[in-house]
Amino acid sequence: MAEKRCGLGFSCASMMQQVELRVEDCPNLSVCGVAQRLEPDTEFELVCAGSSGVAPISTTRRAAAAMMLMHRCCPQSVEAFGLADQIAALTIELGQLDEEIAQYEGHYIAPADVEAVAYSVKRPRGVTQTPEGKTVQRFAVYWYNKLMSQTAIVAPAEKDRPVKVIHLSKNDDPRNLEGRQGLDRRNQLNQIATQLRIAESAILRARGYANAKARELTSSAGEASPPQLPLEQ
Repeated sequence: MAEKRCGLGFSCASMMQQVELRVEDCPNLSVCGVAQRLEPDTEFELVCAGSSGVAPISTTRRAAAAMMLMHRCCPQSVEAFGLADQIAALTIELGQLDEEIAQYEGHYIAPADVEAVAYSVKRPRGVTQTPEGKTVQRFAVYWYNKLMSQTAIVAPAEKDRPVKVIHLSKNDDPRNLEGRQGLDRRNQLNQIATQLRIAESAILRARGYANAKARELTSSAGEASPPQLPLEQ
């Protein structure tokens, strides 16, 4: 003959605080059997032993299922997942990032459609004689740099309207060095913005998981907390 079990999955001995209580002797035996045919949120009464003695409590199959699992299946706390520590660490990191980004203020940051271009200029550098006695013009090649924009956004040095180019002179000229650093700063800030968008998306997904659980709790239990069974561990 198969061993009888509680229809709601509880330990009858724990519920009634009687160590050797068998299922067939539990005062809730008939109620648990009938309850299995009820809707999840239909209320019924169980008899439970608590600190104030044995008394009936009102519950539902849904609430009873939650309490049974909380009692029997090693419930974990939110703290066990380390989420508070992770959120605190993220808050600290975001604060530090904000301070680091602020260091860019006051320095040149290139606009989006501007790039650096190196170009060469050939200039006369005297003449020389070939073995055949011909005079040949000598040239020297000089390298320069400039910032070029797709649109005329550069304030002119001489003209009366914006231009597309600003000349930065030779490689070691401070104008060239600062201009290229401005490009680096722009690219770095773009990378920071990209990573922050990825982080924001991840946080929004995390919130979606959290909100899904909140909606589940609201739809299953309404605004009131589910009845708690006075079970002893």
